[in-house]
Amino acid sequence: NRDGTNVGTSNNTWHTDRNLTPGTTYTYTVQAIFADGTLSPESTPIATTTVGNPAIGPTGLRTTTQTRERIVLNWQRLDGATTYQINRDGTNVGTSNNTWHTDRNLTPGTTYTYTVQAIFADGTLSPESTPITIQTQP
Repeated sequence: NRDGTNVGTSNNTWHTDRNLTPGTTYTYTVQAIFADGTLSPESTPIATTTVGNPAIGPTGLRTTTQTRERIVLNWQRLDGATTYQINRDGTNVGTSNNTWHTDRNLTPGTTYTYTVQAIFADGTLSPESTPITIQTQP
């Protein structure tokens, strides 16, 4: 049982629990199933935390180029991320398989605030990076 819910059975003395969220603590118990179908009392619970820390978003968000209508963003790779979501002024404006993104067709002389979120293989999102505010050239 994981967090009070049955997640499978095993004919062995071990079980692999898959598709978990990185950086999350889970509590497990085990029960024996006897030949007549009755269950033993639950074992003493143990808690374990998966590797990864979804409390941390991508770091190092910065701009390397800004023109009248374009801003190029770069950030540090986050372990376990498969893709990154780019947010401008709180709205998703694209994704990137790299650690950079070019935001195009912007208004000259306008200030924008950006954040980036990592997307993991299971589709979960990290928290947003620390925001940066950039103004396009007038």
